[in-house]
Amino acid sequence: MSWLSRLKNALNSRRLDDDLSDEIRDHLERRTDALRKQGLDPDEARHKAQARFGNATLLREQSRGLRLWTGLEGTLQDIRYSWRGMCKAPGFALTVVLSLALAIGANTAIYSIVDAAILRPLPVGDPGRLFRLSFPSVSDPGSLAESESDWFSYPEYLQFTAAAAPVARLALFSSPGRAETHELTARAPIEKINRAYVSGGAFEMLGIQPAAGRLFSTTEDRIPQDRAVAVLSYDYWRRRFGQDPAVVGRSIAINEKAVEIIGVAREGFWSLENWSTSGCPERCTTHER
Repeated sequence: MSWLSRLKNALNSRRLDDDLSDEIRDHLERRTDALRKQGLDPDEARHKAQARFGNATLLREQSRGLRLWTGLEGTLQDIRYSWRGMCKAPGFALTVVLSLALAIGANTAIYSIVDAAILRPLPVGDPGRLFRLSFPSVSDPGSLAESESDWFSYPEYLQFTAAAAPVARLALFSSPGRAETHELTARAPIEKINRAYVSGGAFEMLGIQPAAGRLFSTTEDRIPQDRAVAVLSYDYWRRRFGQDPAVVGRSIAINEKAVEIIGVAREGFWSLENWSTSGCPERCTTHER
């Protein structure tokens, strides 16, 4: 019997039971009539017909097992029983549904954070070769608490870069922070974005290619800077500027400071902190150096 027929029988199990009972009753009646025609009295004919037929209950259950999915039938019975119970006690049912909704929502949120921060790989060329540098921070005298810090000054970064040059490449990344931006025109609307600082060779080290213009280079690390420059995320470029390539070379204001847009990062990359994207819409992405 096909799975479709079994599914139909599971959805109409009562009709199936009625059909099986009718078939068994019809078979016993025809067998009894045949024995009566052979000269047996009605009671003896009925008894002998039932004996030859066998255990009617067992045969009915075996036939049901062949004609439907017993697991699906049990599930449907549980659903019907639960529905009747909820209809009898709607207040209790509402409490249960709300509790389940809160529990499912909390678990989904936790899993989303774990997935973004731990399970999902970073959107770079070879994330397995990336390492985060940190050092033990100074604790209060007598404190047993241990903590780490990943804040480095620019002179320290230059020293580490020179020391690691033969075997490794280093880059600086700040955590994304909130900022305000608007175009350099009168009455331009102000928009909230996320802004992160990176060192000049950060994109090259990560293997990130530009979608438009160019990305930062080591020439942007000169002190003092000739000008402030920024690289937009692909999502922000698409939403705010309609993927217009002419945006490269234009200037915008970030926290009331004029910044020139030199390029757009490739699609899918905006930060090394994936978890930050879960609470941040598309428009919140830009990089500045």
